[in-house]
Amino acid sequence: MKRIALLALVAVFVLGMTGSASALHLQQGEAGEAGGGTAYMNVYGHVANYAYWENNADFDDDLHADDSNEFFGETDWYLGFEIAQSENLKAFIQLYQEQDWGETAGAAGADASYSGEGEDNLNIENAYLEFLVPNTDIRVKGGDFGFQLPGAGGDNVFDDTANGIQISTPFNDMVGLTAGYALLDLEKSGNEEEDYQTSAAYAVLPITMDGISFNPYFMFAESDSGAESGNLVPKFATAKANDHTAYWYGFNSAITMFDPITIGADFIYGTSSVENTDATYDADAGDRAGWFAQLTADYKMDMVTPGLVFFYGSGDNDDADDGSEMLPTIVPNYKPFNAVDDFGHGAETGAFNSSGAEIGAGLWALAFQLKDISFIEKLSHDLTLGYVAGTSDKAVVEEGLYEESFLTEEDSMWTVEFDNTYQVYENLSAGLFFAYTKADFDDDLDNRADDYKDDAYTTMEASLSYSF
Repeated sequence: MKRIALLALVAVFVLGMTGSASALHLQQGEAGEAGGGTAYMNVYGHVANYAYWENNADFDDDLHADDSNEFFGETDWYLGFEIAQSENLKAFIQLYQEQDWGETAGAAGADASYSGEGEDNLNIENAYLEFLVPNTDIRVKGGDFGFQLPGAGGDNVFDDTANGIQISTPFNDMVGLTAGYALLDLEKSGNEEEDYQTSAAYAVLPITMDGISFNPYFMFAESDSGAESGNLVPKFATAKANDHTAYWYGFNSAITMFDPITIGADFIYGTSSVENTDATYDADAGDRAGWFAQLTADYKMDMVTPGLVFFYGSGDNDDADDGSEMLPTIVPNYKPFNAVDDFGHGAETGAFNSSGAEIGAGLWALAFQLKDISFIEKLSHDLTLGYVAGTSDKAVVEEGLYEESFLTEEDSMWTVEFDNTYQVYENLSAGLFFAYTKADFDDDLDNRADDYKDDAYTTMEASLSYSF
């Protein structure tokens, strides 16, 4: 058998930017020969530089006390390989590095995080095998791969790479099944009492008909450490809760039969219960049960696509002893527009400081968008006008259950965002993004500082993105 060399780069998405791809196809083996067929090499890559300015000093005086940290820079690169004997047997591996300017010398493997813990920054993800079981339509994937439940509801629970195994098969032209198991988090400390893991099993039943798609799903997860398993338990009980289980039920759907109008709908309900807790509240304080729903509508036109986005995530009530009424999450990545993303990552950025990564939980929002605006060749724009408000009772701040800048029913914000992209070459794009968000905090709440009122958050980002 002839010697073969097969390489591939897996396409990646960086801040919503995608690139084109080139492919080289190689022939290997002869017809009828064991292992014969068409082998190929696909090469995909992405290198991007981002420079952004943020003004969130009003929200966190400790982070930006002297206004010296308003400029940030970042360089990201992704490189991957797809090794394929044929469409029936493939292997993938991807390397990536995200380097924050000024943090280190920028060498591969150097720490580029704010933690200063010295962790390597050269990472491997999407390292997995994929094959079709002979004489069947069953496709098996095993290793480290992108793991998401369908739609916005799934993004609110877990959207990241994880190690596991997944099996998918079509029953017929309309209905299929995807099921799997993933180990989402694992820590071995050398001390058995401090070891923990978070694992999940899931199933999706994709249903596709003319003009309609419907994807019901279910996921079960268990973890023996609340502190290291995202937001399966409330923040006020996380540090002292362990041995808990969680369930999620939901669906994602899209209606395209009214083309050029597209309608989308998402719903998810999740519940998490704690088997063992030392929380300072009653035993039920570590429990959590909540829901999230989203509706979208787009009308595609020649030079612009107007759209609406509405979502609602259940919020907490005023009784900590009953636990939380927000959707339990693990590693969410829900980003309908920039302001919600900034709010959800408040613990990292200092802006709209809230419940860490719980991006859709405890909020509702309505946004009008003009997408894919294009009047000049190679130049496109996206405009978003959005309003966001909290859904939790004000007592969660007054009783100190969450940080004082957490959005309650008494608080809101509105945002204007303008994203511009110029296609310099076929593989090189330049971007310029502006966002202005104005928050209206109710400063009459007990346990809230007076400066959390009518403050603003501004962002400008310039980027160059090379994809091949």
